[in-house]
Amino acid sequence: MSSKDQPTKTTGDEPISEPGQDVLGRADFASEIRREIEHAPRKDGLVIAVTGPWGSGKTSVLNLAVGPLRDPAGYRVVPFNPWLFSGTPQLVEHFFSELQRQLDGSGDAALDRIAAALEDYAEVIDPLRFLPGVQKASAWTRFVARVLKRPEQSAEEQRRHLAALLADRDELLVVVIDDIDRLRDEEIADVMRLVRLVAGFPNVVYLLAYDADHVADALHASAGHEYLEKIVQVTHEIPAIVGEQLSDLALERINGLVGPVPEERFDREHWSKLYLSFRKYLELPRDVVRFVNHARAPVAQLIDEVDVADILALEALRLFEREFWNELPALRATLTNTREKDAWLFMDGPKPDEDRLQSALKRANDPDTLRDIVVELFPAAARYIRNTYYGSDFLASWERARRVAHPAVLGTYLARQIQPTSVATATVQRALEALDDREYLERLIVELSDQQLPDLLSRLEAFEGDYPDDVAPAIPVLYEMTPRIPEDHSFFGVRPAMRVTRVILRLLRNRDSETITSTVERVLPSLNLSDRLSLIHLVGHQQGVGHELVDATNASVWENRLTAEILAATPQALGAEPALGLLVHHLEQQDPDAAVAKVREATEADSAFLLALIRDVRREVRNSAGRHVSLLWDRLVDLVGEDALIRLITALPELDETADADTAELVSQARIFAADPEAAKRVMAEHRARYS
Repeated sequence: MSSKDQPTKTTGDEPISEPGQDVLGRADFASEIRREIEHAPRKDGLVIAVTGPWGSGKTSVLNLAVGPLRDPAGYRVVPFNPWLFSGTPQLVEHFFSELQRQLDGSGDAALDRIAAALEDYAEVIDPLRFLPGVQKASAWTRFVARVLKRPEQSAEEQRRHLAALLADRDELLVVVIDDIDRLRDEEIADVMRLVRLVAGFPNVVYLLAYDADHVADALHASAGHEYLEKIVQVTHEIPAIVGEQLSDLALERINGLVGPVPEERFDREHWSKLYLSFRKYLELPRDVVRFVNHARAPVAQLIDEVDVADILALEALRLFEREFWNELPALRATLTNTREKDAWLFMDGPKPDEDRLQSALKRANDPDTLRDIVVELFPAAARYIRNTYYGSDFLASWERARRVAHPAVLGTYLARQIQPTSVATATVQRALEALDDREYLERLIVELSDQQLPDLLSRLEAFEGDYPDDVAPAIPVLYEMTPRIPEDHSFFGVRPAMRVTRVILRLLRNRDSETITSTVERVLPSLNLSDRLSLIHLVGHQQGVGHELVDATNASVWENRLTAEILAATPQALGAEPALGLLVHHLEQQDPDAAVAKVREATEADSAFLLALIRDVRREVRNSAGRHVSLLWDRLVDLVGEDALIRLITALPELDETADADTAELVSQARIFAADPEAAKRVMAEHRARYS
């Protein structure tokens, strides 16, 4: 697929009219038809037919054949479009009136006389011959009216008079009747009878276009083709499309539709596999036109968000495998699932449905072609078709390439728009470029809704390897996003802090230790205590948490420095920290006695500190029954002391309306435990036995 500055002129649904537009090699064939017209016997006229199936390019051939005859002297092309007139009476009446209209008023006296003679001849033709069993009362009324004003000459005399006028002209009248096969059967029969009736005039050539088999069937005769041979003297069958001609036409139209595509966004191998598969559906020029027209709107809407090759392949399925395309929403999980089948047992949302996929593939118009397209579009589905497996490590590359193999990208395609919770690719690119510019990145984040932040973080993960050299400015901005990220309470929901640290880890991990150390040193002073702890743990050596990106000595220095800062912080400052429980735990690991002293001092000094501690000293359980938070009362007792804790909770003010549901639930549990410490001990013992 090559890029072009402007779409080509052949991207619409119009037949071609100039040889320069011919990519199927039909110009020479059209020239032969034109030479046949030019050398037609002037005395008796001629009826020529161009035949071929619907969509094979008959109209384009007619245009190429008669186009050069419109300007030079000696020819007059008169098109007649039977589609413009509904019903047999109009077809008959307007055939003559159209010829008359195009000849009358030309300023040529001889043509005016021919137009008048045509009108007289039309008047003496019995309309009932064209209307067997259709609207006879109306036709009879019109017939009587015509008899009353009919010229005295008979039909044969009128015919001879018209023939004489035409014979005197040194000009060939070329009457073009296209799309005969698209009329109703009775109208097809009447048009062909009409041509037979008026054929044979001198200096008149009729050029017809139709599907021969369809017209023969419409004549309601067992020998329909033989009947056509009595009307048509010369028949030209549309040439078969040879080799890559139709493919050239398809690619020209697609290039005109898509326009320029940056090379970095175009996977040529992926496109080639898809195109070589779905082009099997493009058997006729009209198939190409229909396909391009179907794809035009989705390409315009989605080209910045979905790989263009995927859009075109899916639009081919929408047109030629409609039943399968309609199944896409229901098969979304099946087509994009990279997990093992049993991993879905506890998942929220739809589960893979292999049987439904296999059934949809079997019902296809072309099952083999459809399977090839599905495997290329949705590699994860290859497990059900070719026993080939793709793991979740492929998701990032699919998302980066905007392939529908990624469930979010497929969702964008199906919705025909970016979802309210999704971020435009252009915005992701801006964020990627702003990772070394804190102020610009902050302004960009402010423009996004809270619901869009998880998608932005997920999309940024996919671009690991494309990050700028200096990522220090981005780390504080990412941490500042955390409170805005909505909680996902589903069974496998990812915590907001985890979403942020996943991106920060990717920003740092492929750099040398010295660069990471320097970056962390620059960033730490700009973070609150909770985020400092998060970053130190992320790059440090703490078992089960650290990724060992820096020297252990540096990590230890940062941890000790953080311990001193926690001990020096006021109760009010600590109570405002988003991860107070983790800070207390860190303090306990460094100096248990100092940790207890600091907590007891702070709880006595500030009820907000106690409230923050209650909020963080908890266990969260998610299972098939839902989500539940449980206060770890015995842990609070260890930190604060039982008597002091009961006293402080009893004196704790009522929560205001701004408190979140989790905090309200945990405070409620604290009040219950404070009122019955013995019951609290039993509950905690059961809790520890269950979850330890």
